[in-house]
Amino acid sequence: MEVTYLASEFAPEMGYGSEPIPEQPYFLYVGGRGVHKNFDRLVQAFARLSQTHPDLQLCVVGAPPHGEELRKIQAAGVGDRVWCPGAVPDEHLAKLYRHAIAFVYPSLYEGFGIPPLEAMICDTPVIASQVSSIPEVAGEAAFYFDPNSVDELYDQMKFVLEHPAARERKIAQGRHQAAKFSWEQTVAQTMAAYQRLR
Repeated sequence: MEVTYLASEFAPEMGYGSEPIPEQPYFLYVGGRGVHKNFDRLVQAFARLSQTHPDLQLCVVGAPPHGEELRKIQAAGVGDRVWCPGAVPDEHLAKLYRHAIAFVYPSLYEGFGIPPLEAMICDTPVIASQVSSIPEVAGEAAFYFDPNSVDELYDQMKFVLEHPAARERKIAQGRHQAAKFSWEQTVAQTMAAYQRLR
């Protein structure tokens, strides 16, 4: 068995347009919010961090929260700090990545995980759960945590916020890590695997 990795359409030159971003410093979440995405724990960690950093926002890209999810956000006391632009084009998303304090990826499980790769391409530090394929994608370039622990997620978000030098080191590591993934490499590895089967 061989593993051939995917890649991203994002490029380092993206994310410098005039699209709107939150006015306050923000953490970024991108994607769906099914149970395995672990979004509830992110809201809990963000709410706790907001108690000592009231200027923070959480930018949530994707379908706007509604129903029970919205009630949980409001119950956590951060209803006015969650900014939801909806689904956005790639250029806008790249800008949201580029200006975020960090991209948070709290999933309990992922098959591959394109968003951490997109974040690294856009010079955004990644805070990610240390499960399934995520460490294969982010390598040494992420701040990892146990996705079942709100405390660990809170600690990593607080650390990134308060330690800019560590943040910059992970950004540099992210550039190096992201360079390992390209569609050219995916095609070459796939073709080589087929050739070995002949």
